[in-house]
Amino acid sequence: MENFQLLRKFQQYVAGCSSCNVLWFKQIPPKDIFWELGIVIVELNQRHACIGELHAQDIHITHGICAECIARSATAEKIRRKQLEEGHFDCFGTANHGYCDQYDCKYRKLCVWDERSYPTKRESLTFLYAAAA
Repeated sequence: MENFQLLRKFQQYVAGCSSCNVLWFKQIPPKDIFWELGIVIVELNQRHACIGELHAQDIHITHGICAECIARSATAEKIRRKQLEEGHFDCFGTANHGYCDQYDCKYRKLCVWDERSYPTKRESLTFLYAAAA
């Protein structure tokens, strides 16, 4: 219950994926709550807290779809077909560490993101698990 109170108070710093329910920092919180809030996120991710559970606790964080879920979606397959039709590689969602040499591809901004401001789910969780240890 204490976890929900802290998350409710600082929900503006947290985002989540509406597909896989994983939570991460959407922006870095102040130093005085960073570790405590990070541990709350790790604990909720470990027990796979869902959107409904958060809403029941009056926690309404920003939800979208993380890059990994988009890359596995049916939408990604459609985009990859379009990429081929437009003369590009069918590589949507496969960029490693934000690198892509397909500068003319119109899907590039959706596919490649600045990892400093929007880390991949795996990197964010690895960081939070390391911080919690």
